[in-house]
Amino acid sequence: MHKLRELGRRRLWVRLPKFRQALDADICPEELNDLFEAYALAAERLEDLRQAEQTDQLLVFEYEVASRGIEEKATQILTSIPGLLAATNPWQSCSKRTTQVAIKVI
Repeated sequence: MHKLRELGRRRLWVRLPKFRQALDADICPEELNDLFEAYALAAERLEDLRQAEQTDQLLVFEYEVASRGIEEKATQILTSIPGLLAATNPWQSCSKRTTQVAIKVI
């Protein structure tokens, strides 16, 4: 189960760049663990379906919808954590560094 949880967390890391630092730091609420596992299973099944010789498009669509639903629920949970986005905004620190470098160059 832990392997599935980590796989799902990594897959969401790719799909939800806004929350990458939170997912890296493992500061996510426990309630996300079930979502991580479900996302890993859905993603694996979706890959299998897409690689099949005769693809069932309806089933592919259902797994795509399920995956998006998991992404939305994870986003909802992560967004509800007070101060998370301010503390983990990679663009905020990036823009400060870029400004500092630009000032030194000028």
